[in-house]
Amino acid sequence: MAAKLRYLVILTVLFVVSLNFTSAFLRHAKSGLECVDRAVCYEQVGVSGKAITFAADEADGYHFATKAHRVLATIIAFLVLAVNIVLFRVDRDRFPFRRHALAMGAIVLWLAGLGVVAGPSLESWVVMGNLFGGLLLLMVSTLLMTRVFGWQYEFTLKKIVFLAGGVLLFTLFLQGGMVSTNFAGMACTTVPDCNGEWWSGNPLIQMHMMHRFSAAVALLYFGVILLRAFRRGDSGQRNFLLMLLLLLVAQIKLGGLMVEEQLPLVITSIHSTLSQLLITALLVYFYVTGVRADMGMDGSE
Repeated sequence: MAAKLRYLVILTVLFVVSLNFTSAFLRHAKSGLECVDRAVCYEQVGVSGKAITFAADEADGYHFATKAHRVLATIIAFLVLAVNIVLFRVDRDRFPFRRHALAMGAIVLWLAGLGVVAGPSLESWVVMGNLFGGLLLLMVSTLLMTRVFGWQYEFTLKKIVFLAGGVLLFTLFLQGGMVSTNFAGMACTTVPDCNGEWWSGNPLIQMHMMHRFSAAVALLYFGVILLRAFRRGDSGQRNFLLMLLLLLVAQIKLGGLMVEEQLPLVITSIHSTLSQLLITALLVYFYVTGVRADMGMDGSE
């Protein structure tokens, strides 16, 4: 039973990452980024607020991603149902984390309902609802994965610095969502400045630059923690921070390419998905540096 549950949860996490990528791909495609002249389409969608529609013989990537997204959503729904069934068949005292599975089910229903009610809409509440729903589903399913492998969160004072880092990463995620929903992605065409300026009275440029400043703060913050880990000889924390900083640098590099190349669709979608993975990685670190408990989940069950 335990082995089956672990496989189910791992599969769920992998499929959720794929779902979030296709969701980002579709959202940005509808914003005009799959047009031949994406700068013109992006501006038109930003002004009208109406998503781009593609004929059956146009935008093969969009239509393929649409089908893949629906298949992934269906598979995740069945996986979450299976996880809940497995967890509710075992004793409550041995598996106190059923609430995570129930939360996953609620989030899946929320995302499905949002898709039915809002459809292809690019209104701010729809986009942010999908972004937060995708992030929460990834975080909760990953949290459940750490639990089924026996890890339990243990608070220590040194984890406060990572909590602050998590707030920074979430701020970056929120700012990225605001840039997307306000169609500010092409407001700047140069890096590290914005069209020769470091600040402007233009609200779109302000959102763009605040996102960049926050990325710089996050990079500096985790860099300082890494130096402290080197000095203390904390190899576990050092290795995790090296991985996190590599992902953060990759994220910043992708952001630069997005500006220079005027939001190429695939790179923009990867950038959106990676922001969710960064936050989730920090969540996992909170648990795998805690206590490994014997949850009675050996392969013989």
